[in-house]
Amino acid sequence: MQPGGRLLLLIICLHYILFLNLNAQKSFTSIQVKIFDEKNEITGARVRFTDLEGKFYAPVGARADFPIINTTVPQSKEEGLILDNDRKFNYSTGDFKILLPQEKITLEVVKGFRYTIYQDTIDISQMSSFLEIHLEEAYKQPEENWYAGDVHVHFIDPETAMLQMQSEDLQICNLLISDFTVDHDRFRGSIEPISDKEHLIYYGQEYREDRLGHINLLNIKSKLIEPAASPRRQHYPLNIQASDAVHQDNGHVSWAHFAAWPGLEGPLGLVLKKIDAVELLCTIDPFQEPIFASDVVPALPVNSGLDLYYRLL
Repeated sequence: MQPGGRLLLLIICLHYILFLNLNAQKSFTSIQVKIFDEKNEITGARVRFTDLEGKFYAPVGARADFPIINTTVPQSKEEGLILDNDRKFNYSTGDFKILLPQEKITLEVVKGFRYTIYQDTIDISQMSSFLEIHLEEAYKQPEENWYAGDVHVHFIDPETAMLQMQSEDLQICNLLISDFTVDHDRFRGSIEPISDKEHLIYYGQEYREDRLGHINLLNIKSKLIEPAASPRRQHYPLNIQASDAVHQDNGHVSWAHFAAWPGLEGPLGLVLKKIDAVELLCTIDPFQEPIFASDVVPALPVNSGLDLYYRLL
């Protein structure tokens, strides 16, 4: 190594040691955090605590670093998410402890779309060991015939789904088994036992073909539609045949990530009324698609799915 390289390496090591010493000298306080909804009841939410330099702090028992998910694990545990620009959040039940340095901390609390985002900067050295956060509704959700949910989620287990639903203000979560997942033995054809009256979790299926398109098979009760564990290698069976089988099982079919590719069979399924709803993506304007301009396409409800291979909500 050249002398200049050795000097650079020495400087980097000294900076790292100094960084460790500065963090070791910080005084920390245990803060009990409680988050309340509009009814003054404790509610789950996703939370973000950072110091003024951007360092992220996680609640006690949670991780500040989020490992990459191994897709060979049937059901993954996910306690947080990372958004653009490395913006980390932890999912929480709304009642937790967190160790924070005695300095100014920026916090952000998010609970779905129905609540106003809570943001504040607090000085831990000047406060007690308790922190109460009261969320405000951004709008009133109708009490009947309206449910916030996700029709398209992969890989996470029901326990993780429950935590995320509580944090994101979702009532329904459809965990989709598919040819690229390894959770086929989890299908039971009924609501998951961990569900409660406000949070329903159900294993369904994403039926995929690289050219014909992908469809979400929801509320199926008897069995998964074959082939379930391996990709179709021909343009057969058709998606509309799978739709017929699901409808005979009193299930529901939505076209996945419409109108993005793949979707050759999409117009046929819509015109033949084999599709009950479409899952729209926010990355395109589906109403500019020619299929929606046709007066032969029936009116369809719209639902949302994030097509999550790892949770990014």
